[in-house]
Amino acid sequence: MTRTVIVTLTLTLTVLAAVGLAATPVAPIPPGSFVSYDDDGTAITITLTRPYLLQTYPVTAGDFRRYLDATAAELDTAAHHWWDFVNDVGGEAWPVVNVTFLDALGYANWLSEDDGFAPAYDLSGPEPVWRSGADGWRLPTEAEWQFAALCRDGCLALEEPAGAGPVSAAPRNDLGLAGMVDDVLEWCWDGFEPMRRDSLVDPVGDDPAGRRVIRGLGPDAREWAAPGFRSEAVGFRLARTPAASAALDSLLRRQDRAVRRRREILNVEAVADSLYWYDRDRRDRVRRVGGGIGAAGGLAVFIGWSLFKEEDSSQRTQDLGLDLMAVGAGTLVVGALVYLAAGRDLPRDEALRRARELVAVPREVQGTALGVRVGF
Repeated sequence: MTRTVIVTLTLTLTVLAAVGLAATPVAPIPPGSFVSYDDDGTAITITLTRPYLLQTYPVTAGDFRRYLDATAAELDTAAHHWWDFVNDVGGEAWPVVNVTFLDALGYANWLSEDDGFAPAYDLSGPEPVWRSGADGWRLPTEAEWQFAALCRDGCLALEEPAGAGPVSAAPRNDLGLAGMVDDVLEWCWDGFEPMRRDSLVDPVGDDPAGRRVIRGLGPDAREWAAPGFRSEAVGFRLARTPAASAALDSLLRRQDRAVRRRREILNVEAVADSLYWYDRDRRDRVRRVGGGIGAAGGLAVFIGWSLFKEEDSSQRTQDLGLDLMAVGAGTLVVGALVYLAAGRDLPRDEALRRARELVAVPREVQGTALGVRVGF
């Protein structure tokens, strides 16, 4: 289907608060409910009661390298060389990979402190502890990740896998999030456990075996790995739960308007595409009819000329040939007129104009979901 390129509208909001200023591109996600499925295929309604912010892109190799340089943190000896090799292949703008669950938590705490937020994790003990009341960066829960991948209530236009490349080049979904369906999977905070209940509210999975959820490749793919697992197919992105404020409410309203506007545009484009192909099919049918009539006329002219030019033809045969040529010529003209009556291809602007009239979307509506920078 032919689709016009939708220009991505990125609004940069500078929101000052007592906790300081952050400069990480995020998508604001409101509370809501969605339907997931347990391991047996049974539908489960999951409800999230608090808004949160989710990074627009996965953490990049450059981001993570700055963390290593700033903190003098080192990966385990066996992994360090391999980490450098894998992440140097793509470059600093590609999603970071070959990081463990604990690597991601360490980066989250460092970024929180760097941005002036309270670190979300206590990493001093044998097992990491999530300080759920902290406003710092953290891994999203599995439910938060899936809710965002579903664009809250179902994406009109799921982003298509972009393959390997810089995070900024990846297409976005309705919420302005990129990379939710790409080949790089992402760590979630939850322990891996089957989802068995009919409904869940702010769920956080627990697994006595220590396995952690990995999400990616779209809203439904679900994997697990041990916290020390490394793979060139596993990275992460971070979330935050900001304190309730008028600034957050305003941001969520702006995001909701942006999402609705983008979906209106996608609806217009879908209708325009349908109009274009319907009109093209109609034209093709008319042209085929005109071509068939013209071909019949051409055949009649050819046969008539053959009869007329025969050396030993009688006068009657020559007259028949002349009649066939006359009829054929007339048929050729009719065929040409029918072919021309099909008209030219429907211009894209005209298709969009008709589509706007059909779905009653104002012409001035434009833009996409937010990818914003916030600091509250």
